[in-house]
Order: sequence, then C-alpha cells, then structure tokens
Amino acid sequence: MDQEDTILLMKIQKGEKAAFDIMVVKYLPLVYRYLHRLVGNKENAEELSQESFIRAWKNIHLFDVQKTFKPWLLRIARNCAFDYFRKKKTLPFSSLSETEQFQLENTPTKNASPKELAEKNENAVLVSTLLSLLSDSEKEVLTLHYLDELTVPEIAVILKKPEETIRTRLRRAREAFREAKTKNDKSKDVSSLYSKGGWEGLKRETKNEPSNAPNIVLKSND
Repeated sequence: MDQEDTILLMKIQKGEKAAFDIMVVKYLPLVYRYLHRLVGNKENAEELSQESFIRAWKNIHLFDVQKTFKPWLLRIARNCAFDYFRKKKTLPFSSLSETEQFQLENTPTKNASPKELAEKNENAVLVSTLLSLLSDSEKEVLTLHYLDELTVPEIAVILKKPEETIRTRLRRAREAFREAKTKNDKSKDVSSLYSKGGWEGLKRETKNEPSNAPNIVLKSND
C-alpha cells in the first residue's frame, strides 16, 4: 500500500481538492493509456479520462483508504468505457488496431539512435502479432499485468473476476506467446524479445507513458 496515497486520500475525503489534483497528476497517464487501449482514439480517451476522475471525486467517500487506490480508479475508468460502449453498441478493442495499441505504449525516446528506433519498430510488429493471437479478455489481463504493473488481486478488482480466473487468463496468454516464439523461425523473432529478461523484458520493450495525456480539470460543482 502506498503511504503517500493513503495520506492524500484521507485529505481528499475531507474535501481537499488540492490533494486530489496531486492524485490526478500521478494517475492520469495510467488511466489515459488504459482507456486509449479500450476505446482506440485520443478524443474519446481524453473525455473518458475526465469522466473517470469526476466519478472518482464524487465517490471518494466510499473508498477504503486502507486499500490500494489504483485498481479502484481503473475499475471506474473501465465502467466509463463500458458505458460508452453501451451507448455506441460496440465492443471493447473493436476499433483499436494492434499497431495503434503498441504505438501508444511505445513512444520512442528523443535520444534513441536509428538502430534503436529500427529495433523498436521490429518489436512493435512482433508484439502486435503476438497480441493478435490472444482473446480480448487475455489481452486485457496481459496488458494490465505487464504494462500497467498490476497484481493478480488488483486486476481481479478491476475486472470483477475471481483471482483464479485472472491467473488462468494470464497463463493462457503466456502460452500463446511461447507458442509463437517456438514457431517463429525468423532471425529477429520472439525469442529476441523474450530473452531480454523474460516477461520483464517484454514489459520494458512496451512500457512508456503516452506523451499526449490530457490535462484534467474537474468540472464538477460537488
């Protein structure tokens, strides 16, 4: 449990918006990235990020400050996304190509060399191909665990699924990656990506905060 979050959340529950602003700055990249994966475009991700934090502010009195804030917040963000899907009568991930998803997670650094950029592009194709082998549910669990660094219990809170279900989906996702690795006979294949520290290597190759996350200004009068 993050002690800094606990202190801030106690202040927020007393009505201190300045403390909430700090939490927004801290968690906005995570929320925006997660929503962008779900809805597939910048404008809707920004709007839903705004709505997510407004809902969080309105419901913060219900939050148990002894628990971890991140999964509770992402659960709110997911609910916002699914409300959007219900209105549009669409399904999660339906408008998000794998390339767009990876590009969001893998913004190149300014100082990257041409060789490093080329390797990142190759790995983007690899990750995009590997993710396409997964079901939407497996894909969501995999990205939450390895990109957003959430634990199995935290993911279970977000998805409202038993922890064993989350473990099963993670296992199936890993198996799909391993199967692709063994079948890929290219010189620059999945093994080169996986060998860079196992699943932690995969995370390093794909984990970067989006550079264009919006600014959040609470519009609520509450």
